[in-house]
Amino acid sequence: MVYPAFVRIRIHAAFVCGLLLLGSAAAAADASPFRLERLGEGIHFVRPADPSDPLRTNALLVQRDDGPLVVESQPTEAAAREMLAAIRAVEPRPVRYLVLSHAHAESSGGAGAFPAETLVIASRRARVALEDPGFDTGAEARARSAAWRPPERPRLPTLVLDDLQRMAVVEALRRHDGARGPAAAELGVAVKTLYNKINQASELERSA
Repeated sequence: MVYPAFVRIRIHAAFVCGLLLLGSAAAAADASPFRLERLGEGIHFVRPADPSDPLRTNALLVQRDDGPLVVESQPTEAAAREMLAAIRAVEPRPVRYLVLSHAHAESSGGAGAFPAETLVIASRRARVALEDPGFDTGAEARARSAAWRPPERPRLPTLVLDDLQRMAVVEALRRHDGARGPAAAELGVAVKTLYNKINQASELERSA
């Protein structure tokens, strides 16, 4: 089909604009200090664009139905904000969960940059370390870069893994009227393991 000249001009203009927009998006992606690599459905590996960058580290994004989960917050809040901007390219929802694998800055340093509604999750040991003013969270980060600076207001975990585990056990037992066999089957653990988890929860409550 042959279009009139003015129509062809509009088509060409629209095509060129589209290319420019795509080019701008690609340039913006290239400018980001982070790259996202899809590992599977709803799972992305987040890595620094420059593997030798001492102030940015790897992370993981899991797109859950109830909201995105991120593992590791970055060594600094500035790097965390950059990572969150990169994540928004594939996940526009605010981060629902942030999991800190340990207390050192590589994992916990950027937690303060996450939304206020984000639930920060860590082990009890990590939380105790972060609450301890004598614990040096930045030892490893300073070894990588003298430019690293600690956050002004470190963000503590909202929940600890022990609490989540205890909640899961309690809820499973409640759903099965206290029957430990069905509760263990729901949780995917042996009955003996369930007994151990109940005992551990009881010990934690006594020591709290």
